Amino acid sequence: MEATPRASAEDAKRAIKIKTGSLRRLFRERAMYAEEVELGERETRAMRARGADASDVKQQENVLQESTMMVHDNATRLIDARNDLESTVKHFELDDGVRESEELVAARALLEEVRAGLET
Repeated sequence: MEATPRASAEDAKRAIKIKTGSLRRLFRERAMYAEEVELGERETRAMRARGADASDVKQQENVLQESTMMVHDNATRLIDARNDLESTVKHFELDDGVRESEELVAARALLEEVRAGLET
């Protein structure tokens, strides 16, 4: 049985919506992880300044290191998700059943927001 054009357009919209949601989540996480690192750095400096126990400082440094790794992991996943959504948008831009859909419009807007956010 062959898929109907309507079904394929709906499948495309669903795929775009899922990829847009993934990119949006990763983009939000980017800010959250960066804030975690900043707070961790401040806390580590404060602990050293007040002469906190060495094992407590070490534990805080481990937490900070883990947060830093999450920033790098998120950056990789964010770029991959952006590239995937860009590719999907380009693929369906000329599809009459998808071209002006709210899913494609939202995807384009998010891609522009992510582009601007990554430039800063």
